[in-house]
Amino acid sequence: MALYGTTEVLPERPDYDLPGCETTPEGVVLYVRVRSARFNIHVLSQNFHHSPIALEALQTNKARINSDSDSDELDLLDYLDVIASHFLPTFQKLAPIIHHVGKLTLADLRARQHYKLVVDSKGMLRGQLYHWIDVDRALTWEVVEQAPQDVRQKWASQIRKTVSILHEIGVIWGDVKAENVVIDKSGNAIVIDFEGGATKGWIDEDRMGTKEGDLQGLERLMDYIFNDKCPLRLREKESDDTWCCAGCENKEAGT
Repeated sequence: MALYGTTEVLPERPDYDLPGCETTPEGVVLYVRVRSARFNIHVLSQNFHHSPIALEALQTNKARINSDSDSDELDLLDYLDVIASHFLPTFQKLAPIIHHVGKLTLADLRARQHYKLVVDSKGMLRGQLYHWIDVDRALTWEVVEQAPQDVRQKWASQIRKTVSILHEIGVIWGDVKAENVVIDKSGNAIVIDFEGGATKGWIDEDRMGTKEGDLQGLERLMDYIFNDKCPLRLREKESDDTWCCAGCENKEAGT
């Protein structure tokens, strides 16, 4: 996955989703998803004998579920939302906390021109649609060393802005490293790979999957970009077979 630095945060939405519902002889079963947990709410007509208004509402919406018509869909969703909201505090306590799922499903993002959301009829996030990224090269030691300072400043600013936006909406980049930054053919630095995890040397193990880990990795990434003696860049350079062989050939030619 990739994310450009230009984003717009959507309005806050309830921390739950309604994957579906169905009718039973006794009433209605409503399915609720809170984070990664799924819950079932059984709304039974026998519980409303002393509340004719509530019983009528149940019967009306039960008929709407069984109907093929979409004309009453919004009224049905409102009814289901009211029911779900009564149980939401309990569900939020029971549902496991997700610190980082590795994908942008936790993000309420909309980036102008480059990034769009796929949402359902309730506005719940279902997926992401990305502008085609015309990748020119990855951010390697060689690319950095060939870039003038003003270009390095531009890349650093774009990377910092992206991480800042991610953190504002509660998303962790995770595997912060130069390899997970690509340069497109317009010369923009684009952050990629939100699959979680971390790489040794870039983020300490006890900070993996946290904002603190992202900031630590970001600090080392800035050092990688600006400091020609950065240990991470030198390590990458020394392990590059192409550079090593070229260096050996130059040494032999000089002897």
